[in-house]
Formats: sequence, structure tokens, C-alpha cells
Amino acid sequence: MVPMITLFIAMFAVSILIMIQVTTSAEFFVVDTMLLYLCMELGFTLIYTILVPSRLLVMCCQMKQAVAQYNSSAYDIVVLMLIESATLYSVICVILIVSIVSDCDGLSNLFYLSITNIHVQVSRQRLCL
Repeated sequence: MVPMITLFIAMFAVSILIMIQVTTSAEFFVVDTMLLYLCMELGFTLIYTILVPSRLLVMCCQMKQAVAQYNSSAYDIVVLMLIESATLYSVICVILIVSIVSDCDGLSNLFYLSITNIHVQVSRQRLCL
């Protein structure tokens, strides 16, 4: 519990530092702490992906031992969803880390612009409802 809270607080502090650097800098990709933040985010995602499904599977095994006819399909589906979403997020994060390390601003721009486009479309849909 303590390492996860520590990592979360560190990510929060680094994100504030990034916001300060972005507001004082002319270019977004000059920010050196973005690489640190992405590496911390990747580590946080991987740790979370390992801890939560393992806890769910332990609970599932305990329920099967306690109740002989227990159906564990709900636990299995939740574990699969967590692993699939974390895998996709981790792959995107690794691509962004590689693009920042290799100074490939075009690839980073492509990701950030697509994320912004998705956020704008979701905001518009919520306004229409």
C-alpha cells in the first residue's frame, strides 16, 4: 500500500512540475520531465495490473473453496478487461517514451493531437445530451 501511494504522490508532483514548465516554455517537447512522468506512469500501470488481478484471482479461489458451486466467470471477465486495457495503455506509453527519447516529435504530436481530438468529441457529445 505504501509504495503505491508514494508512487502516486510522486506522479502528482511531477505532473505539477510539468505544468509549470509547460507554461513557462515555448515548446512542449523541451520539457525533460515528460519522460520521467511517462516512465512513472508505465510503472504504475504495470504494478496496478499485477496487483489487482492477482488479488481478484485469490478472492476467486477462496470463494470456490468456500462455496462448491461458485461461478467465477464474473471475476475472470474483470481480470481480462483489466489486463487488456493495461496492455493497450502500456503499449501506447512505450511508444511515447521511445518517440521522446529518439526526438521524434511527429509521432508524439500524432498521439497528443489524437488524444485532444477524442477529448473534444466526448465533450461535444456530453454537451448535446
